[in-house]
Amino acid sequence: NPSPKLEPVPESSVSMAEERTMEERERWWKMGLKAISEGKLGVLLLSGGQ
Repeated sequence: NPSPKLEPVPESSVSMAEERTMEERERWWKMGLKAISEGKLGVLLLSGGQ
């Protein structure tokens, strides 16, 4: 069973949450949780500069 391929998202798909309305942020939050629960999205958080 091959591992999924990691790919960067296109720059046109990147946005800053601070630049969005609360409604947009809430929609993104719900979409993200749904995608994670369906196994369609993974999150990798790295800490640096400690």
